[in-house]
Order: sequence, then C-alpha cells, then structure tokens
Amino acid sequence: MWLFRLEGATVRWDWRNGPPDLIQLEPWRRPKARAMSRHTPTHAYSQTTKTHLAVESGIERELVEELDGDPHVSWMVTQPLQLQFREGPQPRLRHVPDLLVVEDGRVVLWDVRPLDKQNDDFQRTTQLTRTACEEVEWDYRVFAGHPPISRINHLWISAYRIPSLHISAYTDLIKNGCQDGTIRTVGDVAARDSGYGQLTSAMWHLIWCRRLACNLDAPITPLTALTWQA
Repeated sequence: MWLFRLEGATVRWDWRNGPPDLIQLEPWRRPKARAMSRHTPTHAYSQTTKTHLAVESGIERELVEELDGDPHVSWMVTQPLQLQFREGPQPRLRHVPDLLVVEDGRVVLWDVRPLDKQNDDFQRTTQLTRTACEEVEWDYRVFAGHPPISRINHLWISAYRIPSLHISAYTDLIKNGCQDGTIRTVGDVAARDSGYGQLTSAMWHLIWCRRLACNLDAPITPLTALTWQA
C-alpha cells in the first residue's frame, strides 16, 4: 500500500491512475528531535527545489547535498511517502523512505543507513521496498555514507553550491584554461585568481555541479588534477 500526502491530505494511491504528481508531493512527516531519539534532524538548502529540505540526520544531509549538485537530478522530496506491507498474519510493517529523487526523468527512492546499522530488520525492509519499487517501475537505492576523506570533500564543495554573481565569466575562463592546457590543477586556478577569491570560489562551484571534475576520494591539494566535463 502506497500512501502519499498531497495538498495537505493523506492519499492511498491507486496506481491504475498512473504515478502521483511528484512536484505537488509533500513530506510524509517532519523530523523532530526527541529525548533518546536515534536521529539528529537538520535542514539542507536545495538548489534543485529552491527550498530548505528537512532531513533526519547528518548522513541524510550528505546525500541530499551530493544529489543536489547532480545535473541529472530535477526534483527531490524528503520523507516522501509511507509504504505499508503485510506478510501473512504478522502486523503490518510501515516504512517511510528517506528521499525521493527524479533523475533523468526516472524516480529513485533512497534509504540512508550506515553499514554498521544495517541490521536484519533493515535488510528485510529494503528488500520489500525494492520489490514494491520494481512493481511500479521506480528505482531503489541505499546510501551508507562516504569514507571520511570523501565526506569532508563533499561537505566542502557543497558550501559553494550557490553560484557567485559573475559565475559565467569565471566559468569561461576556467573552461578555456582547461581546454588550452593552462589550467590542469587546483593550484593553476589559485595562481590565476586575482587575490579576491572569485575564481577559486567559481572552481569549487563548478566541481560541485559536476562541470569540473577532480578526485573527491583523495585529499585535495594544489596538485589535484582538474578535468573539464563537456
């Protein structure tokens, strides 16, 4: 059973009518901090939706901020729906996935859980959720978090997700430099900066939005290679 919130109302969705209007989809719940809670709720600003999205944990925020920079992602909703499963005489299992994303026109549901917390109950829930998604031709993925270096790099570039005022001019300068070979590394960009930081700031933004590529799984140094993405 698929339950959505649309226009303030709870709707048990009939898939014979096709999928719901994802743009109108409202979060199933708003995460709140409580005593002894397993979660630490926070908010993440999204360039994709131009809103602040409520998330349940820091690792969930990591995923939202990473996907927000992906040019293939066109929409996101946190805590997007409730799934209810019944297996024989057992009590009905209820599950709220962490994130819904529209990627290249295809819907992807995400659950977020560190590897050391993916217990048997979680594995059972993910299998049921994956099967439910397959039935309606949606995708399903699980995010366990990044290794420490990658996590720090993603947090750093996400701070530059809002472009500067003259981003187009800086973009052309970096693009042309990458293509003519005068910009090959992070240090090359820093060396061409006027001293006010605008060019370097543009570089971080372009890495965040995938127009400029570098290895985010290793420490970023002046020698880190940069590649322009066509």
